[in-house]
Formats: sequence, structure tokens, C-alpha cells
Amino acid sequence: MPANIICCSRRKMMRRFTLIILTIFLMATTLAYATDYVLIIGGVGGEKSYYDKFWSATSRFHQLLTQQYSYSPEQITFLFEDQGNLPGLVTGEAKRQPILDVFTQLAEKIQPTDRFILFMIGHASRASDGVKFNLLGRDISQQEYTDSINKINAEQQLLIFGFQYSARVVKDISKAGRIILTSSSAKEGYSSQVSFGDLFVDAFSESAADANSDGAISIFEAFLWMQKRTDEWYEQEGVIQAEHPHLDDNGDGRAVRKDLETSGEGAVADKAFLGRRLTPLPPPEESTAQNVTDEQDDSANADKLTPVHAEGEEHSEENEQTGMKGKSSLPYNFISEEDEQTIQAGIANAPNEPAHLDDGAIVLWESETYDVDENSSHVYSTRRVVKIFNKDGFHLGEIKIPYTSGADDVTIHHARTVLPDGSQVELDKDKIVRGITPASATEAGLHVNTRLMYFELPKMADGCIIDYAYSAQNPPSVMKGEFWRHVHFQIDNPIQYYRLTTHLPKKLNLLFKVDGPAMTPTVTENNYTRTYTFETTDVPALRREPLMPAVSDFAYSISLSTIDSWDKLINWYATLIREQDRSTEEIEQKTNALLKGALTRNEKIRRLYEFVATKIQYAGDERGIWAIKPYPAGEVLEKEWGDCKGKSTLLSTMLRIADIDSYPVLISAGKESRVIRDVPSLSYFNHMILAVDGGKNKDLIWLDPTAHTTPFGDFPVGDQNRWTVIINTDAPKSNTTETQVADIEKIDGEQVKERLFVFQKSPALPADTNRKSTSTHVRVKKDLSVEVTQELWVSGDFNARLRARILHASNRDERVQLLREALELDERAIVDDLKISEIEQLNKDLKVELTWLCQEYVYEIGGKYILELPVVKHPYAILLSEEDREHPVLIGKSLTLEDNITVDVEAPFKIDAVPEAKKQKTGVAEIELNFNKSRQKAEMKQTIRFHAPSVKAEQVTQLTDIVRLASSRSTKRIILNQNPE
Repeated sequence: MPANIICCSRRKMMRRFTLIILTIFLMATTLAYATDYVLIIGGVGGEKSYYDKFWSATSRFHQLLTQQYSYSPEQITFLFEDQGNLPGLVTGEAKRQPILDVFTQLAEKIQPTDRFILFMIGHASRASDGVKFNLLGRDISQQEYTDSINKINAEQQLLIFGFQYSARVVKDISKAGRIILTSSSAKEGYSSQVSFGDLFVDAFSESAADANSDGAISIFEAFLWMQKRTDEWYEQEGVIQAEHPHLDDNGDGRAVRKDLETSGEGAVADKAFLGRRLTPLPPPEESTAQNVTDEQDDSANADKLTPVHAEGEEHSEENEQTGMKGKSSLPYNFISEEDEQTIQAGIANAPNEPAHLDDGAIVLWESETYDVDENSSHVYSTRRVVKIFNKDGFHLGEIKIPYTSGADDVTIHHARTVLPDGSQVELDKDKIVRGITPASATEAGLHVNTRLMYFELPKMADGCIIDYAYSAQNPPSVMKGEFWRHVHFQIDNPIQYYRLTTHLPKKLNLLFKVDGPAMTPTVTENNYTRTYTFETTDVPALRREPLMPAVSDFAYSISLSTIDSWDKLINWYATLIREQDRSTEEIEQKTNALLKGALTRNEKIRRLYEFVATKIQYAGDERGIWAIKPYPAGEVLEKEWGDCKGKSTLLSTMLRIADIDSYPVLISAGKESRVIRDVPSLSYFNHMILAVDGGKNKDLIWLDPTAHTTPFGDFPVGDQNRWTVIINTDAPKSNTTETQVADIEKIDGEQVKERLFVFQKSPALPADTNRKSTSTHVRVKKDLSVEVTQELWVSGDFNARLRARILHASNRDERVQLLREALELDERAIVDDLKISEIEQLNKDLKVELTWLCQEYVYEIGGKYILELPVVKHPYAILLSEEDREHPVLIGKSLTLEDNITVDVEAPFKIDAVPEAKKQKTGVAEIELNFNKSRQKAEMKQTIRFHAPSVKAEQVTQLTDIVRLASSRSTKRIILNQNPE
């Protein structure tokens, strides 16, 4: 080892050793008090969010003293309005008489050489006789608190007050030897926004608070750290600061927050500590912002990666980390001692090998918890314990935690791997990657608030167990006060035990629906909270199959929502988007210019659609409310870009100028197609398109203005055959009939006008609209080479996809390579000529002509010569590898595939044999294959039709029969012979 590395290591070891010795010394100097006596009082919450804050601060302070310092439970009196969720922690009710009784008992017990610590967190109100700390029942006056505190004989006291106007109490209790911390000034009646109590607790586990790096945090250091964190919180929220922590430790009766040294404050607090720590402070966490690079795209999984920033926007890696604080206030309180015993028993009894060969792992325990406040902000917490059997289960150790940049607070409580020999390997926090932007947003050019934190469990091996738990604070939903989620709990490996818990404010009711095993939630209540707990065992693995629908369409799931009706949800959303389609002079001028000379309704719709689809770039800024609210139509036109909502809104505005009604449509494009009618929620949708009134007694015209290569009259496959909600923003505030939940087969514009909204399935276009036709001429030369001319003609989805790929290719060589792959040309083939029809125009079809040459293409076997016809392999041949089928086959579209091939052979060759004609038809597909031949010429015509975009599992054999015949190479082979010379 190089000498410089050895020296560096030794210096680090010596520094750490010195810190430990210094910490022990400082701890020893704080033991001047005979006994520490602690009184913790939590005030009445009044509502769930405050109850949770007060419980979190007070219970965590109790745990801080007993778990990180050397306090015994007998030293602590904990008074709260109920028993909380940690049985045995609370010693009595936080009511007037019990509190006064405790003060009396402590006054009799505490000696001058003891120390008294008071920790009060709650609400307070200002009255003529001072500040009143709010309790259940009658409050205690400020004077009564003053008298009670002053009767405590301890010469050293630490008094922490976390409530409104708290600095007002200082004047009457200030005294030499007393350190008083308040959350606010005498005039600040804040609403406990920044959680002063939690900050105080955090300070004593945060290395950043150790300003002098001596390994111990003094009361003064904790105060300074709290001040800084409070300032940062308000700065990040962008609101006027309403609370400022104050300090008094010199007995002058004045609490101050700045110019502390000048005011003579801080000297006593700087030498005071909570007590002797049982463990050293954790080492300072280093920033991992440098890990956020484009190279992380593959390692963090395909769905979420790579930061995206608006054009011209400055990006700061430091700003990207604002939501990831060094130490979080999120407690590990969602796993009880009983849970932990069950988890450890499950680990001890974990199977040594899978019950099924396909299982790479088994989830021994999975719990998810949503703790929701009145404003719909919530903490999501989860713990998962997994037994890994082999490498097929390693992906369960790749953890992706979503959070909102600058708004979320994520805590990884633990992440470890238990190796087969019983040893444990903890996650190295330096390996955590933060600030990853979803790949889907990157590809679409969208700017979003969502980020990912990513890490892999260390040293995974066959037979190991991985165990991790984390919590994430989420900001309020856009519909404040309401909560909804669609939770899937079935994966590709079995789950022994699963639990979903939702804590809601008691005033909210929860609608839910379980799709999977029968589960009735256990419902419990306290003063402010109603808790729903769903539990199940032995969840089977979800078998993956080729061409299966989205997993979310059939995986077990639980839908949750506090919204009591679709009327309420859609009316709120319609109000949110209603004003965004206001016309501007620029929109009117552009619309009139585009419609000049257009005479028919369809021609007007086509021109406007093509303009928005092709000339307005699909991009957007979906941060904050703009994730669901469209930007104004005028702004979209001016900037020449918009997301799905913005483009739909602009098109709707232009259509209205042309006196054509249209309606926004919420849809889930390309993913889950279900909408749970019993549980109103926006979680079923990820896209907005437009339904246009086709005219009197005419069907609606469905348009997706983000589909820049889909011509008018076609419809993207990802939008087809899906349940949608059509919204009429000009309708009354509620539907007057039951048709909002009825399955209307087809609806026209007049029917939409009568309703606020209607559920409707998007159209599935017939097979002839999605056509791929190839005309091929093969000339076989006497040297066994071939000259081939192919004309590819595509319409519908084939047209949109191929057109998009060709447009993406930047030069002729890239286009040639693309078509070589599309037509599966022989690797020896040399492309001689390429022609493509008007690629920039949104025509209903696309034509490509290709001429290629290939030497020694014909080959000899036993005196016969074989010509393999240039037909691409069947795209669904992968289905033939499956013997049994559990899930439907998702083709995505009805379609027609045609191949017309003519073959001419030069002398001395002649055509000896062609395959037999074939014809077969089933309930879901059909094929017809015909051949004609003469001495020097042969013709083949093959037509395949799939009549449905999806096929039920029990009908799959009807599909594979057609695919098997279409995939047979023996039906694509012509035998040649040579005339004797």
C-alpha cells in the first residue's frame, strides 16, 4: 500500500479516536446533576395533522432520552391526551389537574442539585392574563404554570416551549441557571408549521448541528441548528416566516433570536448538554449529487432516470437535493414490536428453496402505510423483507423511491442484506443516487417535479435475505383535503404476508374496492384518526407471458379514495381547466388563416388537428399544479409547445372559433385500461385527448393531438379500446341522470352536451384500417443471385409508427438500415435504391420502395435449388413457445397483413414446385395463402387478418393456429430445377 494512503488512513483513525475520547470527556463533565427529572406535556391536537405532530415530537423526545441518552423511563413523566400508538410510553392524561399534580409531586421530589427538564409542545391562545396552553377541558393559566415552575427547586433547568406566543412566558420564569428555548416570539401566533419539537429532537442526532466537531451537541448548538433549519424551511416554501426560535439563558427575562453574544445569551446553553450519549454521533453525510448523471439511466431501471431541464434553465445539483435533508423527522413508527417478532419468525422459518421453479424469491413481509393529514399531505412508509433464492430475484433488491423535488422528505430507516452465514451488510449511504428524473418524462420532453432515489441492497447472493424500510413525506394533492391511490400488491414472486394501512382524519370517509383476494379492512378510531387495515397472506406470483396486457390490468389491487362521488371530482376538475381555453387575437388569426378555403366540417377539423399535432411541439412543464392543469391556450400557441393537456386545450379553443364543439377526455394511454367506478379517482388516467362533435347524428371524432405522425381519421393504438371520461366543462355542476356510470355503447355530441361527464370506451378501429401490405418482385439469375424490388405500403398504426421512425432517422444510411431491419433483409443484401413517399405530410398511408441485390441467395440441396421467399417472420410467433396460457393476448389492434410476391427465373432454371394453398379461419383470426406457377414464373398471395385487439386466454389456441400456419417456413419456399443443357 502506498505510504501516502497509509498515512491518510492513520490520520483518519487518530482523528476518530480523539473525537471519541473528547466525547467521553465532555459527557463526563455534564454529569454534575444528581438526577435529571423530565416532564413532557403534549397539548390537545384539535385535528389529526396537529395531533400527529404533537405526538411525533413528544414521543420522539422520550425515545431520544431513553434510547440515545442514559435516561431511564422512571425519570420521565409523559402526559398526553391519549395513549398514542406506542403502548406504555404515556404515563398520564394531559389535563389540568393531572398536570398540576405532577408539578406538585416534582416540587417535593426534586433537590437543588438535580436538573429539571420541561418539554411542552402544542397549541396556545393569547388571553388577557397571558398565554394559555391548550388542553383537553379547562386550561391552566400562565400564572399557574409560572408558579408551578418556580416551585421546582432545581438550580439547573432546561425549559422548551413549542407553541404560539411562547416567548411571553419567559419574563416571569427567567432565572440564573435556567435555559429557556421558545419556538416563537411573544407576538407570533403561527400554526406550528415547521414542527419545532421534531426539529429539537432531530438536532441531537444530526452531526451538522455539532458546530465545533467535538462529538457532542450542546443546547446552544441545537438552538442555532434549529434556527437555521426553520429559516430554510420558510425559504423553500416561499412564504413569509411566521416563527422564530428564541433563547434566554442569562436570567434577564428577555428571549432573543439574534445578536446573541451582544445580548449576553448562549454562554450557559453552550456548556449544557442533554446528558451522556449511549452511542457516538453518526458521521456527517456526504452529498451524493455528483452521482446524478446520464450514465445512471440503465442502473436505475428503465422507467425513471436522467435529470431534465427547460431550455435556458440553470440547473444546480445542490438545488436538486433540497428535498433530501441530512436527517429526517419521519419516525419509524409503522412497525410494532409484535410486527417485528412476526418478521423475525418469518425470517427464521423462511423456505430454503422455491415452491415453484420460476420463483427467484419470496417476499416474507410487505407492509405499506399511508398517513394522511387534513390537507391531504401524507407520509408513505413501507417495509419489505425478501428471501432471495437465485439471481432471478436480485431485481427485488433494486430500490426506487419516488419523491417530489424540493418538497419531499425521505428517510431510509434501514437497508441491509443478511447473508446465508448470518452476517449482515448495511447499505453504504454513499451508494444512494438521488435526483433521477423519470425516463418517460425525459423522452417526452416534459419537466416534472418527480424524482427518484435509487440504491441496490449490498452483496446480494443466492440464499440471502434483504430487509429495507423507508418513509417519504408527500406534499398535499392538487385537490386539497382529498386523497386517492390505486395500490397494486401482486408481483412476479409470491408474497407470504401483505398489509396496507391507511390513517385518515376522522372527518373523512374512505371508499375502497379490492380486486383480488377477499379482504375486509379492520377499521379502528381514536379522537382524530380513522384507520383502515387490509391484510392478506399467500399472494401468488404473477406469471409473465408474451404479449400479455399491462400488469396493472389484472394484478391484485386496492383502490382508495376519500372523494364520495364522480360528480364532485369531475366538477372540481372541470372548474380547474375551464378558463384555460380562452381565445386570444393570435389564436383567432391563426385559426382563420388555417381554415381559409375549408368548406366541410371534417376538412376544418382535419386542418386544425394537423396544425396542432405537427407544428406544436409535444413538450411541457408539469411541475406542481400543471401536472393536471393545462396551460392557457394562448400561451401554448405563443411558445409553440405543450403537453397533452396544453395541445388538447389549444385544439379545442381553435375548434370553438370554427363553431365546432369538442370535449377533453381523460384516458390511460398504453397502460392500465380499467376504471373502478365505485372509487372516484384521477389515478386511473395519465393522458388527455379530445372528443370532437362529428355533427348531427354522427359519431364523435377522437383525436390525440400529441400523435404527430397519426393522420386525421386514424387513432393511436395506445388510445384504443380503453375506458375514458369525457368532460363537458360547460355543463351543469352535476349529472341529472344515472348515465354517468352506465356503459353507453356509443355517444354523440348532443348526448355529451346534456351531461357533466360520461364514461365511454374509446374506439377500436377495424382490421382494414391497420394494414401492412408488401408487394415483392424477385428475379432469380443464373448465377444464383437475386434482384429484388419491394414496395411496402402501410396504413393506420403501421403508418404512424414507421413514419415516426423514418422521421427520426437523420440521413439516408440510417433510413436504409431501419428498412433493412423492418423487412428482415439478408445480411448479404446490398440496397441499390430507396424511395419514400411524402414523409412530412400526414397522409393516411405511407409507401416505401426498395431495390436490393444478393449474391448466392439461392442454395442447392440434393440437386434441387431452394428459393426462400423474402417474407418477414410473423410478429406474434413468440406465442408458439407457450403451451398453457393464463392471461389474454394483447395484440393492440385489429390488423391486416398482406404479402404479394412474384418470382421470375432465368434459364437454365425452371420452377419445379410451390407450396400448397392454405386457408383457415377461426373466431379471432384468419389466413389465406395461394400459389400459382408456370415454368418460369410463380406467384404467392398471403392475407392474414386479426379481428380483435385482444384475445381471451381461452381463445388463444384459435389465434396460435393461424400464427403457426403463418410462421411456417415451408409455406414460403419455392423449389427450382435446372434444364439439362
